[in-house]
Amino acid sequence: MKTVGVSFLVLIGTLACVSDGATTTAAYLSASDKIRLKEVLNVGWELQDLPSVHYAVLGYKLLGETVPKPQEVCKFLLQNAGSGTATPESLYYVSSAWKSLASCGTLPVGNIVKTLGEVLERETSTVPDLFYAVQALTNVGQKKGDAAKLIKTLQGALKKDDSLLNLGYSFHIAAQLGTDGTFAFDRIEDAVVQADEVDSRFLQFEGGLSITALLVSGAYKLADTVKKPPPITGDQAVKFANYFLSRRSVQTAKGAYNLLEVVNTLTNNKFHLPVAITLASQAAVSSEQPRVSVRVSDLLGQPLSVEPLTVTAESATRVGDEVVVLSKKKFEPSADDRQATYII
Repeated sequence: MKTVGVSFLVLIGTLACVSDGATTTAAYLSASDKIRLKEVLNVGWELQDLPSVHYAVLGYKLLGETVPKPQEVCKFLLQNAGSGTATPESLYYVSSAWKSLASCGTLPVGNIVKTLGEVLERETSTVPDLFYAVQALTNVGQKKGDAAKLIKTLQGALKKDDSLLNLGYSFHIAAQLGTDGTFAFDRIEDAVVQADEVDSRFLQFEGGLSITALLVSGAYKLADTVKKPPPITGDQAVKFANYFLSRRSVQTAKGAYNLLEVVNTLTNNKFHLPVAITLASQAAVSSEQPRVSVRVSDLLGQPLSVEPLTVTAESATRVGDEVVVLSKKKFEPSADDRQATYII
């Protein structure tokens, strides 16, 4: 029996088009990746620090997992909400987790609204504090004050410091303001051009996973709010996806949550559809095993919802001498998994 290695160039075609088309990557968040990320998030259930609890609660929701000992988590959050040292950041953590749990009852909001309202009233508030205040008020169903004043304060803060971090926060703030958030849309392009390309495969921002996730997620959420495609090409979208998927071994609760959140955003936005094409069999073929299978999914490992879907081997070359062994050959759906696995 002779075994031959074959290199494939696979193309995806659909009759449904998302923005400038499907873009492809060679990885996705597998079941084992999700289990490992869940284990990273478990540090939050020690109930030792508020940020870790926040990331654990929100991360578990993204994974579709049930939060353990929810009443103890609710008690911990309530204690932090009533703390005399509560800050905009801590109130953001509390309100986000409380809202996500949806089982803690009513959160006393009087002191929260007072503290956060003062942040929005101050002309000297920082961009991060404005973000925490706006998000927390949204979480507890309260008004965010005068939009025009908020925008003026935010633009003034950005004139002093339009760092990538502040731009990322501003996109998330603007996404909460409806059509009033249009003022920040043009800044998305200003941010994207600062991304670093690595090995012609990855796009990331200086500062790593947390800042890259903040900016990319915020850009797509703002684009959805103002109903305009973000100034991000399909090629850039897949390079960002490649970077995020390369960080699947992240070791902190914050990193695990950021990864899950941004991958969900890239998977479920209205503008780009990054597609993962991975081998479901060995690449080598032989007389006894002449078929090759590929798996086609979104970044979360789920079958694509767009139909009909065609998967074509544009070309296949023999490893070693680069001889073309087939061209424009259509893959057929697998009888065992017609939604995600295709065989040639």
